[in-house]
Amino acid sequence: MRAKDIMTTPAVCVRPSTPIAEVAAILAQRGFCAVPVIDDDDQLVGLVTETDLIRERFGLHPQPPTSGRDRPPKTMAAQVMTSPVEFVRPEATLSALAKCMISGRRRSMPVVEGSLVVGMVTRRDVVETMARSDDMILTGVRKGLERAGLRQRWLVRVQAGVVHLFGDSDLKHQQEATLVAESVPGVIRVTVTGPPRTGLMGPKPMSSAGRRPYAALRVAETHR
Repeated sequence: MRAKDIMTTPAVCVRPSTPIAEVAAILAQRGFCAVPVIDDDDQLVGLVTETDLIRERFGLHPQPPTSGRDRPPKTMAAQVMTSPVEFVRPEATLSALAKCMISGRRRSMPVVEGSLVVGMVTRRDVVETMARSDDMILTGVRKGLERAGLRQRWLVRVQAGVVHLFGDSDLKHQQEATLVAESVPGVIRVTVTGPPRTGLMGPKPMSSAGRRPYAALRVAETHR
């Protein structure tokens, strides 16, 4: 799965001049934890988070003003937003997205295609993909491969959300199967290898001499 598969779209955005009270209402009513800020050219310029609003409302700034006078209240999104903003592309994998969120302690991130904000993705979106069991993922991958006419080419195994495909060594077929598997909800990543090892498919029936399959042995014997 990729960011585009789990993001909320279309993205709800505000302008730099949007009143803070209006931003707070959007977060509260829609259950968001952040909202992107875009300029008149629809370019991403910032992100207003719950933390930004709470910090401003209760004066919880890292460095209090040095003068004895109170600071004038901030009233617009541009005055409280976090900028610059980290974002991800629609094709970002779940593992890359999760790494970015955890390393940057981000609860949500904008998804940007080209220069436009096309969606928002949150930690909850990522967690929801974890609610699917390996058996559910396995069924989804098999059905997807069947619809694509690729089912007979692949043996599928799923472990902790990671899909392992064993089978066709053709690069084009591997790419097609990977795209199918990645589109299934709950898939963390996909690995592809050539034909499966004997242990995965079960041993081929061998002759007592252990050199040739029974079928091959019978054919050879009929031509003596």
